[in-house]
Amino acid sequence: MKPTPQTTVREFVENFYCIERPIGEKQVYQLRDMVRVLKNFVGYELVLGELNENLASRWTAWLEDEGYARETCAGKQRILLAVWRYASDFGVVDEPRKRRIRKVRKPAPLICCWTLEEIERLIAAVDTAMSFETWHAQNPRWTINWWRTEMIGKHYHGIDPILYWRAFIRTAFDSGLRLSDVLSIHRGDIDDDGVLVVRQQKTGQPIVCTLSPETLDAIDVTFPPDRELVFPWAGKWRQKFHVRFRALVKAAGIRKGTTKFLRRSRATYAERDQPGLARRVLGHASSDTWKRYFDPRIGQAPPPAAPKLNPERFAPQKRIEGPRLLIEGPKREAEGGAA
Repeated sequence: MKPTPQTTVREFVENFYCIERPIGEKQVYQLRDMVRVLKNFVGYELVLGELNENLASRWTAWLEDEGYARETCAGKQRILLAVWRYASDFGVVDEPRKRRIRKVRKPAPLICCWTLEEIERLIAAVDTAMSFETWHAQNPRWTINWWRTEMIGKHYHGIDPILYWRAFIRTAFDSGLRLSDVLSIHRGDIDDDGVLVVRQQKTGQPIVCTLSPETLDAIDVTFPPDRELVFPWAGKWRQKFHVRFRALVKAAGIRKGTTKFLRRSRATYAERDQPGLARRVLGHASSDTWKRYFDPRIGQAPPPAAPKLNPERFAPQKRIEGPRLLIEGPKREAEGGAA
């Protein structure tokens, strides 16, 4: 079966692009969402033969008018162009001429990460935030039996939550790995020197990391229970993972952030200590991608302060006058009396 100019974009995405291209579930969702938004714009199921630069430009302008963030507009445009280019390989549509398509001007993002002090405060907050007493105070219906069976048994697979989060924060920072890669680490992947080799789930490329002795100790105390994964977490409860982490951040009293902040902090400090190291730590093939993880407020020294201004030296001199003495009147009266 081969697509034709009358094949709808939705059919092409479902029957050709998603099947033939090596993409994950997240990319499939983004493709389907792009098709949905494109249908909202034109009002019907668009066919491949109708794709042209003018339509793509008007759709991009419509996205901006609808209030979509610039990053979102640029992302949806990239997805449409990827589908369009793939359709051109079948000869059913001409390849898009990108120079004729409206460009989304998006400002450079302000990268933010945590300092070493904030990460230390985050680890220190685990003892309080992840204790049974804290959760029981928030909801008195939670009993110690529920804590052991539902919380520890279901979410943490029998691991003490305090030990789990101590080890997780240290491992995520030391390795600089993405969350999905940290949760897929096996104990056998780590040697006695703390060297860890992981195949990145996003790119499929291997990456070498080094864990500190303190991190290895934090991991070792989570055993038993014996298991393959260092940080097991039920897939259907992944949202709960982020809820727990946000509770940790709030208890630590640090800036709001996600697990990505640990990856950014690792890259920022690596680049500050040794220029060019952030790319290796992050496992990026591009030489410029690391800049999206670099916090300049931490990674580079600020410029010196501007010279001090002293405008007072050019201000006009003010004349200081005291109160006038009214002596003219009495003097004239005295002269008149003498005459």
